[in-house]
Amino acid sequence: MAGEVFPIIDLSQGNNWPDTKGPEIVEACKKWGFMILTGHGIPKHIIDSMFEMHQDFCMLPEEKKLECVIDERQIGYDLKRSKIGMNECMVFGGVKGDIVQGDNIHPWWDAEKRAKVEEFKEMAHNLGLELLKVTRKRTSDATLSKAGREAQGGFSAPLFAYRLGLFDLRVASFWGLEVETPSKRWLEVPLIPDSIVVNVGDAMSLWSGQALKSTLHKISFDNLPIDQTRWSMAYFVNANT
Repeated sequence: MAGEVFPIIDLSQGNNWPDTKGPEIVEACKKWGFMILTGHGIPKHIIDSMFEMHQDFCMLPEEKKLECVIDERQIGYDLKRSKIGMNECMVFGGVKGDIVQGDNIHPWWDAEKRAKVEEFKEMAHNLGLELLKVTRKRTSDATLSKAGREAQGGFSAPLFAYRLGLFDLRVASFWGLEVETPSKRWLEVPLIPDSIVVNVGDAMSLWSGQALKSTLHKISFDNLPIDQTRWSMAYFVNANT
């Protein structure tokens, strides 16, 4: 449909944004399953520092990075190769405090760097919690009860959340993210400096009885120069974060 506009929501008007912007956020979750948040409260220098540290770490020899491969807590180095290229990342999962302890994290990530990662995780976690509160407040008990009764295998929402994810928060230095619009077209998500892109996870869609939408999305490299690398960072809001 012509004229479809990707939801862009500014949270910079104060700490009461869950009330003032709540209806707009929930509408984006229902119609698009995606939104861009500006004025989200995570300082630019912290996001920039996360990118800089990750890029510097990825410059290490591969054999060094492979000394601490990703474990069952989702902590460690992850490397995947395909016909179109290589995807590598340092994954900082686990619960609060795991990163500071440094278990299964390469020594290059010293105490100062790990503290910066933990600081970013806490800020992203708090933002994710506020989004959960906003959507919960505006999703009826009847909808949630129906979703719980129809859950596969009789599991409760928290277990689904553990496996599938509630919200994903993403930032990127070079975009290429495309989403399926409400009219079933592919649309490239605008790259807005210092913004965060949020999408509804599968668990959140299940939990809400699909009142909140989990949307198809993909990464396109069509506009990425062949001599450049695409950098992005995601924080997954799960029941075990």
